[in-house]
Amino acid sequence: MNPTAWRVNDMLELMLECGRIGLHHFENSEWWLKPDQTLVTPADGEIETLLDRQFNHPEQGSWMLGEETVGDHDEAYIQAMLKGRAWVVDPIDGTAPYAHKLAYWGTSIGLMENGVLTEGAIILPQQGEIFISNHGQVFFAEKIDVYGSVDQVDLCLLAPHPRPLNDGSMIALSQLVAKTGRFQRPNPVQVTGCAVSSLMYLMLGRYLAYFGHLKLWDVAGALPMLLKTGFEARHPDGSPLTATVDNTHYVLEAGAPNRWTVRQGSVFAPKGMAVSLLSAVQFS
Repeated sequence: MNPTAWRVNDMLELMLECGRIGLHHFENSEWWLKPDQTLVTPADGEIETLLDRQFNHPEQGSWMLGEETVGDHDEAYIQAMLKGRAWVVDPIDGTAPYAHKLAYWGTSIGLMENGVLTEGAIILPQQGEIFISNHGQVFFAEKIDVYGSVDQVDLCLLAPHPRPLNDGSMIALSQLVAKTGRFQRPNPVQVTGCAVSSLMYLMLGRYLAYFGHLKLWDVAGALPMLLKTGFEARHPDGSPLTATVDNTHYVLEAGAPNRWTVRQGSVFAPKGMAVSLLSAVQFS
């Protein structure tokens, strides 16, 4: 695989391999707590090692920012990554449900070019679903067999189904919003512990909106696809969360304890709805 090129078939093969690793560990996965009190499993490490081999090639103009290996790189590497062609990866998004044998988890890869998120790919192995962008379009396949070949993946152009703004549509919340915030609409809510499934299910019409405190690797694969399919993201003050990765939208200061976090939090919803939903939530 060429680490400097976004090719759909190459990405599909890579995502299938990530899915195979995740499912291999799923039934018997051990877990432990990291210093930040989040969970990690052997699958996180094995998938990130695979992706590191594919993408971490500065000598070829390719860098990687991964949740589990970000601390392995010095500041010179990080600054070059922010200015070059970088792959932002989350090996297992939804590690907590994964570790407890719950279905909400997946692998996310986002392409960042010169500090702008341009493409994304996400696989949800338990659901048999995969999402991948290519230029201005987003493709979707369901009922996939991760042990099969790329040729067996029936990718179709995704037709987004944004939910209408009403009191019956489901809202998804992140764990931190559920623990420290407050939601004040009558809508039913769900907290899965997996950002990527919640964000992808906006496009499929399974959720109306998602409120979260997220990090760059949580949104890097999803945000480009949402922006290509008529959705938007907003900070609590109403300002847009765009595809640009800079200090306006993220905490990027070296040494900051919450480095890579989206500033203030964010709401994701069909275009034109996010601002009207902001009054319903207190983020913390």
